[in-house]
Amino acid sequence: MGMRIRDAVPGDAAPLVEIASSVRLRASMDAEQQKQGFLIDISLEQYRYFIANDHVLVMEESKSRRLVGFLVILGPRTMAATGILEKAEHIGGATLNIQELDPEACAYWEQIAFLPRYAKGLYPVYLGFTGLRQAFLKYEHLFGAVVSRPIPNLAPRRLLDAMGWRSVGWIDQDYPAHGRVRYDVYYLNRSEFEKRLQKPAVKHLEERLGGDI
Repeated sequence: MGMRIRDAVPGDAAPLVEIASSVRLRASMDAEQQKQGFLIDISLEQYRYFIANDHVLVMEESKSRRLVGFLVILGPRTMAATGILEKAEHIGGATLNIQELDPEACAYWEQIAFLPRYAKGLYPVYLGFTGLRQAFLKYEHLFGAVVSRPIPNLAPRRLLDAMGWRSVGWIDQDYPAHGRVRYDVYYLNRSEFEKRLQKPAVKHLEERLGGDI
């Protein structure tokens, strides 16, 4: 089945809500389901905002145009509006002083989500790599956060390892339905990403992204 990656348009907001809702972390989920989900407020208005103001990519079936996954990377304006950089003051075990970085050179990996049947193959890797490649055309620093407790989210680990992300600490947050959740905070800069581009496996990945996947 051929797939295509493109920039999101306003009409994609509703399908994005459907995909996100299908993998949203809920208290009733079993351990295996929770490994594929994430904690986030889901609304049509939020995704419309992301599409209008940030960097949103979608993956669609080439023939049917059905959306099967998406990626959101936030730029400096949204990071400032949502207080993401201020939260850096509460990172435990920090190995990087985020406050010293130029905020206009920073972006934040907000989320990547796929319909369950597409989440375990290479499609998330293709979409994630494309998002990184685009982000580093504009920004120098990229951050992300992945749930590690009480049940670790294993879905993004493959891409994190392959692209050279490194853990720079953790942050805890309390949720009424889930209790205390710990996020591992990850960091990747442009120079490290460019080094990874020279690896044979990554070059092969780039070649596959020239058209339909």
